[in-house]
Amino acid sequence: MANCDFLGVANVSGTLSKRTIRTHDGIITRRVVACVRNGKQRIYFREDKPRTKKLSKAEVNAHLNFATIAVEVARRMADGDTRPRKLIWAEVKAAHSFGTCTRKAGAICN
Repeated sequence: MANCDFLGVANVSGTLSKRTIRTHDGIITRRVVACVRNGKQRIYFREDKPRTKKLSKAEVNAHLNFATIAVEVARRMADGDTRPRKLIWAEVKAAHSFGTCTRKAGAICN
């Protein structure tokens, strides 16, 4: 990997270029993204594709559970509950008893 110093520019951050491609499946967006991590400038190539499979029942349930909890937490905070959102969220989640997830992080559970 090469180290380059640009005169007058310390770091670049954000999308450097973006290209949109229309296909029969949908729109694909290709980006070149720059960011700074640990003091090093990094450039990534990112491609966003449309989802081709339908949501599974577990995914739909997870979305609905999240929406239910979010609405209840927002209502409690609007009613004047001054506790941190994290505590209210845990209480509402336990009250609705959606179950616990024992799979790895990122897995969808019922």
